[in-house]
Amino acid sequence: MKKHLISAIALTMGLTTAVFAENTPTLNWAHTYQGLTSAGNSPISWIKLSDGNYLYSDEWGSKTSDLNFYFDNVETDKTGGGYEGTSYCANLLLQKYNADGDTIWSVHSNYGYIYSNNTTVVASPEGGFVVVAMARGVVSDPNYTTSKLMDFVQADGSIYSATCADDAPLVSGNNFSDDRILVVKFSNEGMVEWHSIIYGEVKTIDTRTTATNHYPYSADVDDDGNIYICGNFRTKLYIPNANGTVTTLTCTNTDSWNGDSQNVVGEMYLLKLNNQGKYVASLQGVGDPTFSCLDNVKYYKGNIYLNGRATSSNTLTLDNNTINADATYQTMFLTSINADNLSVNYVNTLTSVKNSASRFVIQNKNAQALNGKIYFTGCLTPRSAYTAYTGRL
Repeated sequence: MKKHLISAIALTMGLTTAVFAENTPTLNWAHTYQGLTSAGNSPISWIKLSDGNYLYSDEWGSKTSDLNFYFDNVETDKTGGGYEGTSYCANLLLQKYNADGDTIWSVHSNYGYIYSNNTTVVASPEGGFVVVAMARGVVSDPNYTTSKLMDFVQADGSIYSATCADDAPLVSGNNFSDDRILVVKFSNEGMVEWHSIIYGEVKTIDTRTTATNHYPYSADVDDDGNIYICGNFRTKLYIPNANGTVTTLTCTNTDSWNGDSQNVVGEMYLLKLNNQGKYVASLQGVGDPTFSCLDNVKYYKGNIYLNGRATSSNTLTLDNNTINADATYQTMFLTSINADNLSVNYVNTLTSVKNSASRFVIQNKNAQALNGKIYFTGCLTPRSAYTAYTGRL
């Protein structure tokens, strides 16, 4: 018997009163999702759209021999991408619901692989939504081609192909292609309006390829539909411009990197794209850190708020604002940035001690705007301690 890893969502009412008045929450409805692989079913997000309905996103696994997707334990006609081997193809599901749990429409990918941990789905102001995903091609898929990153089965059943620029085909490896940042705008009706692909420089260092050379950790959209993406990169990033050229960002601290994607290296980046996915502006740190990244971005009333992490033996700045990073300690920093021109309003830092395994003790999980305040959530490895360099957060 195959093992199934199942994703589930549920809507409960009365939760607030249950917390404060000890009432029992009421389960209104629930749904389950699963592929036929023993792994590869991971919830991504549950968001409210501007029309008052809801969008659930999920990653589910498939192989060439086990393509079908199950919804509420019933096999559907949705098929994922092919994969030959011990792993699987990670597909994207986007399903829209009303408040009663009724499905309005469903979209899924059936070609190409997404990373659920590096995929963000955010509502756009006119009723649609934007997907920012770290994606790659599956070389063992019988339909693999270097000209296409992903296929989406849209709400009306038609196929939309997210193709690469003619001068930037995928770089094929043993099992997968190089990783790319795929930005897709969907309408309120579940149809793709446009896509944009950001890619990195792939090179070979010490026999390793740098195919995994960037991480889009978070994204958000402002009131005009501009898109903000933040993360970490390790070689160069190529971002498409409106005139058909590309803008290049260069990482400065990875000359000695051997290409191992598990190494904690690289630099932070922040991108601003217009409402068509084209480059507007960018921001990088200055100071040659050992490592830096921006984990979460949230737009709120003309500013964007971010949290990040860094280690550095050199002075590290962000738009001339000092990040009090340490060569031994891991530093968490919080920053406010003007959304119009990406000028930094302030940077505040906190430092936690490093654990014995030299792994990151800081995990920045989320950022939310609520009641005029920004909330950052995450977790720390036990026995860690915060020391505040500045008092304002």
